[in-house]
Amino acid sequence: MMALSNTGRAGKVPFIATEEWLHALTEQMSEPTFYDAAWRYAERRGRMVQHVQKLDPEAYGMELVQDIIDDTLEGTIAWDPKRVTLLKHVRDAIKSRSRHHYRRAYRRRHHSLAGSGVVAQVDDQIAAAHRETEIEQAERRRHANEVLDRIRNAAAGDVEVERMLDAHERGAETRAEILHIAGLTKLQYDAARKRLDRLIETLPSQLITHALRPR
Repeated sequence: MMALSNTGRAGKVPFIATEEWLHALTEQMSEPTFYDAAWRYAERRGRMVQHVQKLDPEAYGMELVQDIIDDTLEGTIAWDPKRVTLLKHVRDAIKSRSRHHYRRAYRRRHHSLAGSGVVAQVDDQIAAAHRETEIEQAERRRHANEVLDRIRNAAAGDVEVERMLDAHERGAETRAEILHIAGLTKLQYDAARKRLDRLIETLPSQLITHALRPR
């Protein structure tokens, strides 16, 4: 047997991969059509996400498939080879995660909740489109600032997430800009991004709605 520990997941029992499980995984991954089928499906889902978030569907699909394979190996998402094929398992995870990515991106459309964009970037667009009054605009900004404060408080002590937030507030938008300003490696960025997303998802949806649009 092979123990694959969940790094950073204190209190959780390490995932134990049996030789039979590993054999099934490697055998199905080595099938000539496996990655092509998974990538093509993930790319199609990426085009759906592309409607609400700027991304490269092909790169998105390849990264998503790799993340799912990694999480399967770590035991973060369970796969039972006796119940479903690896491809079906991966496709189901792609569908679930891309749907989650779409919904999250939709909520944050035209701005970043992780930076000052919530407060300033879309003010003119929203005010013009909805003829927002000064009182309504001030109320929305108050909610936006509360969102930022809550994210900051929740991220306190997480140095990498705090660096990402600082980079956003300094105007960084792309991954490359954040990596440069925050001084993070790609692995640190990816891990911190996931933690930040989880923090954002814990915020009350009503608060986020008020921060994004007029009543």
